[in-house]
This record gives sequence, C-alpha cells and structure tokens, in this order.
Amino acid sequence: ASDRWTLRVWGTVLGPGGHQAPHMHPLGWLSGAYYVRVPQDMQPLPDAADSRSIAGALEFSRPPERLLVRAPAELRVVAPREGRLALFPSAFYHRTIPFTSGEKRISIAFDAMPVR
Repeated sequence: ASDRWTLRVWGTVLGPGGHQAPHMHPLGWLSGAYYVRVPQDMQPLPDAADSRSIAGALEFSRPPERLLVRAPAELRVVAPREGRLALFPSAFYHRTIPFTSGEKRISIAFDAMPVR
C-alpha cells in the first residue's frame, strides 16, 4: 500500500439550472464533495421518475452500456446539506440533478490518488 497520495481539488459554483453531467473520475481512487452552501429552497423534483431525486443532489447510477461496466448498480441519491461531506469510489458513475433555485449551490470536490 502506498503511503504517498496526490490530492486534486476544485470548486463548483452552480446557479439556476445548474448541474454536472453524468461522469466518473477515471484517474482517481477516492472522490468526494463537501457542500459549502446549499440553497434553502431545494425540493424534490415533481416530475422525477424516482421520488428520491432531489434538486441539486448527487446521484449515483449505472453507467451507459458503451462504457462496458458490468457491475450491478442501483440508483442512490445523496441530498446536499451544508457541511456534509460525501465520499465515494472515483469509479462510481454520478451526476448532480439540475435545480432551479435563485441561490447558488457551492461545493468543493476532490480526487485522492495513491502515488505509485
């Protein structure tokens, strides 16, 4: 096991209609999102196929078949809350659900990678 790690960090500021498209972090090992600011008026989406879908939330799901990932995956949603830190394997396919709040949603994301 490596005792040296590289940390890549970035901030995300999303406004009305803001979201992150579905993706993975192929170079990371452990990823995370820390919620600095979350709009007070984020509510479940009325037309969501899954009632657990919450505007502005972090959603984990199955990657598209073109990525050839065969592992089973259930839809999981992590609701954003100020001060919450969400940690997950970097290979998890995820996105943020669009939201319409007039306030900004601010998070700090990172990938941790062992140095080889």
